Amino acid sequence: MLLYIKGGGQMISYEKLVKKLRENNISQYKLKQEKILGSATITKIFKNDGLNGESIDIKVVDKLCKLLNCQPGDILERVEDIEGYSDTSERKYRG
Repeated sequence: MLLYIKGGGQMISYEKLVKKLRENNISQYKLKQEKILGSATITKIFKNDGLNGESIDIKVVDKLCKLLNCQPGDILERVEDIEGYSDTSERKYRG
């Protein structure tokens, strides 16, 4: 099962996840070196600081919630799709 919703003008943002990982001093390097996540998943999450619209498996969400001691709503957010964004397009961080 994938956690990705596109179409109808909405998508899942990982911005809250990226922020929570940084607050807990969990780097991309640590996620990979300690085999918490694979490199492809890490890239999907951190691409454009979490605003990328690419899918991750629900098992990854579960693993991250256990790691961060949180609920999915603490790390994921449904946002309106930004015009011109697609699964593969480069996006700028909305800051």
